[in-house]
Amino acid sequence: MKLDNQVQLFNFIGLQEVKLRLELNMLHELVLRIKTHAQLWFYDGKNEAGKIVTNANMGYGTCMLK
Repeated sequence: MKLDNQVQLFNFIGLQEVKLRLELNMLHELVLRIKTHAQLWFYDGKNEAGKIVTNANMGYGTCMLK
């Protein structure tokens, strides 16, 4: 079962070293204050087989790139 994006994000942040964890939490709170209805998403960097293929990343909305 796939976890909710917010749960995945907080799990990811919780695994980081203390300094980075504090910075990520502050950044997350700041973005949500600025963009209160942002569409939160998280990608753990793993493919369908569970192999890590890229860095984990989090986002706050969508953007079409051409």
